[in-house]
Amino acid sequence: MAIGRNQKTVKEYLEKNYSDQTAQDGVKLACRALLEVVEAGSKNIEVAVLRRGKELEMLGDDEVDTIVKALEAEKVAAEKAKKPALD
Repeated sequence: MAIGRNQKTVKEYLEKNYSDQTAQDGVKLACRALLEVVEAGSKNIEVAVLRRGKELEMLGDDEVDTIVKALEAEKVAAEKAKKPALD
């Protein structure tokens, strides 16, 4: 993974959050890690996927934006679930 600035933070996030379960969707995990340090969401993220025996695939801006929006929605839902319900 080429990260650039804030490499240490992203690397620590990946080491802390990597598991067999998260490894099933490496692109999602990588985007989640990058969102920890990127300010403008998907606008500052480019994703390339390299799979064994296949050509390098650059994900389009729309694909990255869709992934980022889904991750942000998951984060909001998780935060809501942590907050106690007010009656």
